[in-house]
Amino acid sequence: RKIYDLYIQGFSAGKIAEMLELKYEKLVMQILTRRSNLGIISYKGEEYAGQHQAIVSEETFNLAMAKLKERSAVRIATCKTYLLSGLVYCGHCGAKMRYMKWGKGPKLICYSTMKSKEYLVKDENCPAERVDAEDIENIVIADLFNVSANLDDKLKNESDIFIDPIAEIEGRIEQITLKLKKLYNLYAEGDDELLLETIAENKKKLKKLEKELADEKKNHISRNNMELIYNQIRGIEDVWEYLNDNEKQSVIRDCVEKVIIKDDQIEIFYRFMVKPSEQIA
Repeated sequence: RKIYDLYIQGFSAGKIAEMLELKYEKLVMQILTRRSNLGIISYKGEEYAGQHQAIVSEETFNLAMAKLKERSAVRIATCKTYLLSGLVYCGHCGAKMRYMKWGKGPKLICYSTMKSKEYLVKDENCPAERVDAEDIENIVIADLFNVSANLDDKLKNESDIFIDPIAEIEGRIEQITLKLKKLYNLYAEGDDELLLETIAENKKKLKKLEKELADEKKNHISRNNMELIYNQIRGIEDVWEYLNDNEKQSVIRDCVEKVIIKDDQIEIFYRFMVKPSEQIA
């Protein structure tokens, strides 16, 4: 109820999280938008009256949602589209780097060197210095143009192409599964305690591989999608100046997985290439 009251009064989600000692500002938004707070249960796309009491009134909930919509509209209208937002990481500590307005142009700053969001800090003593965002953006754009211009040559070189790891992981899972079946059969026949240790080791390997497979599927780019990306970036330099900021950001996000900055060294990881492109800032 306090979260709703503060938000309606005009406090931001970040400030409310700080005031109420919540770890994430995202948690504030999750609570605000949770319709179960109205005494409602959602099931298979339908809403039903729950057996629990409503935490806030419908009037309070609707007022908070109106404020949320109003602020979102203002944020969309006033927020600059930063080309590499969410893609840049610190090469020293591994924390994300964020854009921050600074003098004549925005800078990229490691979250570990800031205290505003403690949960994003990886190393309080991180030596990373702020870097000029436009310089990094220009380096990434130039590298993308170079990749685009030499794309056909790269497609011929299998060592440079993103190799789908899912089939490889699935193959290893199949091998261990077959091995476990044989081990179980041997144990059933001989009741050897040493076999139990081997079975346990292989079960651990299988569990680890299954987790790797699940993680990989979340980030996986199918070959059909790769073809779309290839077609999208072919000749991208010729049309770049005609794209708006959102379109440019979309192209970058389709192609670039992450950018790691460590001092004057930059690594650009493309979604469709095994090895990162290394540049000097």
